[in-house]
Amino acid sequence: MDGDGIYNPGAGDTYTYQRDEDDAAINSGRLPPNHRLDLRLEYTPRPRRIAWTFYLDILNAYGRENVYGYYYNADFSQRKPDEGFPILPSIGVRARF
Repeated sequence: MDGDGIYNPGAGDTYTYQRDEDDAAINSGRLPPNHRLDLRLEYTPRPRRIAWTFYLDILNAYGRENVYGYYYNADFSQRKPDEGFPILPSIGVRARF
């Protein structure tokens, strides 16, 4: 094999595709800029027998759809972005005895 195809041993097939760029361009592409802001608000009352901590987390506070990679079809002619998760709020309680 010349490195331009993918071998699937389960099916016993070789699927090939033709690259349009030269070998120097392989793996030289860049993903779009990535930025994410995570926030945490925490409250800890005065410690007694049990030390309580209450918190609110907001992951990806901007709601930005960052691209972490791409999904390709079998012949690499189409791609779909693999985006991160949307705004993800969570609340929690921690107790230490």
